[in-house]
Amino acid sequence: MIDISVKVNGREVRHSDLRTEVEKALMDNTIKVMQEAARFRCPAHRQTALRITATGLSLTQLAFSVDGCCRILKGVLEESLE
Repeated sequence: MIDISVKVNGREVRHSDLRTEVEKALMDNTIKVMQEAARFRCPAHRQTALRITATGLSLTQLAFSVDGCCRILKGVLEESLE
């Protein structure tokens, strides 16, 4: 199973931590995009990513990082998540 997480200001954020409907919608959209990316399989090894993490100063300024079997998978997923 893939590990998907969102970190804002160094802290992991959960849906229950959010106060406004806008924050909840941003989080839902971020998780949805990450889950869709998690289905992609490496063309060389046929494996999915092990971990996808979104980090940033706010939910509107996130960068994505991917851990997986090789640089090919990492590069393809990070480029698609930009």
